[in-house]
Order: sequence, then structure tokens, then C-alpha cells
Amino acid sequence: MDIIKSEPASKRVLVVDDQEDIRFLLESILLDKGFQVDMARDGGEAWSLLNRPSSRYDLIITDNKMPVLTGIELVRKVREIHYPVRIIALSGNLTPATSGDFQRLNVDRILHKPCPINVILSTVDSVLAQPKI
Repeated sequence: MDIIKSEPASKRVLVVDDQEDIRFLLESILLDKGFQVDMARDGGEAWSLLNRPSSRYDLIITDNKMPVLTGIELVRKVREIHYPVRIIALSGNLTPATSGDFQRLNVDRILHKPCPINVILSTVDSVLAQPKI
């Protein structure tokens, strides 16, 4: 049986970060690799996007410390409704407690800002290569 790897263009990513420069940097590098990208300024905006009838994301990349909903609160809501999505936490304000919260919520990877672009991209590839949820 042949395994066919999905092309990035068929993968949709939601980037959630209250820092505009981080959002646009992530959007730029993901678009360059052929991903479809939507962006949200905070967890509340992301939650609204996730609740649109036509929304289907393969991956969420989220910061933690944001207004409206933190990354942990967003991930908790996503897990409560069993939304089938992979999640990468990318934050500069991670403590052992917040890392533990993300782990208990089955986040696929936790990355600390600042994080080299090549590490972000390899993590995205690795997470998306895992079997569907």
C-alpha cells in the first residue's frame, strides 16, 4: 500500500497571536511553503473563526498570553467540542505550569519564542505528518 503525503496547499492553518509582527511572519513563511493561512488577533477571534460552518483547519498555531481568550483557554474549548485539529503552542511566556496545561490538553508540540523559522517549519511538517485525529 502506497502512502501519499498531502501537499501543503491542501492544508489549512490558523495562526493565533496578538503580536501583529509574529502573525504576519508566520503567515508569510507558511504561504511561501504553500499552506492556506488564516489569522486571528486573539483566542476570541480564533474561536469565532473555528465556529464558522465552513471552517476546517488542519493545524492551529497559538500563542498563550493574549487578550479575550488565552491560548490555553482556546485549546480547552477546541478539545471540549472534539474539533479534529493538530495544535502547536508557540509562546514566549511559558512556565512549567502553562506547559503542563498545554500537555494535559494534548497539544501536539510546544515551542518557545523566539524560535528559528526552520524549527517552526519542521515542526509544522512533523505535526501534519501524523495520522488524522
